[in-house]
Amino acid sequence: MGFPHPHRSTVSDQGKPPLGECPYCGSGFVQPQGWKELPGGDFKLKLRCPECQTRTSGRFEQERVAAYDAALVSGRQAILDSYEAMVRRNMEELIFRFRFALEHDLIGPEDFAPALSRRM
Repeated sequence: MGFPHPHRSTVSDQGKPPLGECPYCGSGFVQPQGWKELPGGDFKLKLRCPECQTRTSGRFEQERVAAYDAALVSGRQAILDSYEAMVRRNMEELIFRFRFALEHDLIGPEDFAPALSRRM
């Protein structure tokens, strides 16, 4: 398995696939690398696919860029929600284990001794 070969292309609103979809490999994780608002309300975007390293740039309508921005915000929120759920599950597991250890008298004063005195 080798490294992917980066591709460069210029795209426009003509084909109109979602901006978050890579035109080369179809990945749905295309990331914005730069943008500039143009006269008339359009935007010039530089995009990069993290999976195949394809870099694209082009001029896009404001509505299409707004839809892409909304998808990015939604994706960020989904990641944040997953992270918070995982932290909550991990904390619940730690609480369960600590409670079990307390109920079964598995924790003693030596468990709270400073690290230096444990080595001796």
